Formats: sequence, C-alpha cells, structure tokens
Amino acid sequence: MGENKGNRTIAIGLMLFALFFGAGNLIFPAAMGQAAGTNVWWAVLGFVVTGVGLPLAGVLAMGYSGCKNLQELAGRVHPAYGLFFTVI
Repeated sequence: MGENKGNRTIAIGLMLFALFFGAGNLIFPAAMGQAAGTNVWWAVLGFVVTGVGLPLAGVLAMGYSGCKNLQELAGRVHPAYGLFFTVI
C-alpha cells in the first residue's frame, strides 16, 4: 500500500537469491560430487532437479496462481489446511 516499490523489489530479489543460492547450494554439490565417484552425472542430475527445479517450480506456481500469499494458495485445498500449512 504505502510501501516503496523499490524496497519490495529488493526484498523479492534477496529472497530469490537465498532460495537458489543458499549455503546448501554452495557446500553440498562439492561434497556430493566427491562422494558420487563414477556416478557424478546422476548426482548432478538429481541435484539440478531437486536443488533448482523444485524451487523454480514453486516460484512459477506462486506467480501463475495469482494468489497474494501462501495461506491463500494453500487454502485452495481447504481453508483450515491453508492456515495449518502456513503456520507449520
């Protein structure tokens, strides 16, 4: 409402940066690649699907849904579930 659009853009940008490039995405791939041995390409594929694909799918789902918040999105299942899921 009275919020500055620039502040909202910065907040969303930082959120997306943290979502896609957290500590797990910095430390885990190197350890996973070392432990994978000869199966490194299967490990890379699994990491790309779970570490990049699923967060991207979540961002796209939220964007295309038109919902303003998580409770409204989860409330499509049932209003009580929307509240429960958001609190948990």
